[in-house]
Amino acid sequence: MIILLYILSIFTASLMGVLEALLFTNIYANKLWKTTFGFDVHIFFTVFRMFVFSPGSILIYLQNGLLPSALYSVSVLLMFSFFHNGFYYLGRKKLDGAYNGFTDTSRNTTAKNSFNFKKRTVLLIISILILSYT
Repeated sequence: MIILLYILSIFTASLMGVLEALLFTNIYANKLWKTTFGFDVHIFFTVFRMFVFSPGSILIYLQNGLLPSALYSVSVLLMFSFFHNGFYYLGRKKLDGAYNGFTDTSRNTTAKNSFNFKKRTVLLIISILILSYT
């Protein structure tokens, strides 16, 4: 079940990347959000992602205990950037040519953490290694 939830999390992170590419094709969308709501959109994204990914961790906790749940949560956290950012950059390339594709890196993000492709790949590998211990 843990592997199935992990695969579902990969799909979800990828889908979030595509949807956010659609939302932010216009470079002024984040500025509009900030002037309308008074805070950076990444705060909303962080809270939203916590709600989306926490049910899997809770389910694993109820069935397998704290350690597998914690390992799964860390694994999903480390994997997220690889798929989300990759599909975001790929989506933006297709929509407005702003990026070069899956392996690109943001040059003007307001996110607190943004990793280049090499770091995202290393985090994905660590994620898979951690997942193998659950």
